[in-house]
Amino acid sequence: MRWTSQFSAVDKLQIIEIEETLGVVFPKDFSDILRQYPLGSSEDEVIDFGQFKEKVFAGLLNVGEPDDLITVAKSMGDALPENTVPFGTDPFGNLFCFRWMNSGEPQVVYWDHETYGRTEDIEKSIFFVAASWKEFLSKLYTPA
Repeated sequence: MRWTSQFSAVDKLQIIEIEETLGVVFPKDFSDILRQYPLGSSEDEVIDFGQFKEKVFAGLLNVGEPDDLITVAKSMGDALPENTVPFGTDPFGNLFCFRWMNSGEPQVVYWDHETYGRTEDIEKSIFFVAASWKEFLSKLYTPA
């Protein structure tokens, strides 16, 4: 899988600082990609999960301005469940997030802002995508 970014690679310490600020530890293979391709996008940009077909993964959030991980995570406030941290977006303002359900590797979930706007139950706006970052990557594809 090829990744591209218009931004320069960042130092590993910047990723550690994000993790400490948000109180999480990202999967190592995610951290490696984020370091090399901040605000990056993948050549495979579509994913199917649950009721969603051909949902576009626009790319990763940044490790600095603009659209940085910390700012987006903090701006979400109570809109995201506890232990849920955004890492990427679709073209319409929805978020792909990590969600730590136990002490292991986080799941990948999708936060749909339109569903969130129609319900008071935060959980109804969260949709399971993959059991891990690695599984998430394996589900991405280029539409025919």
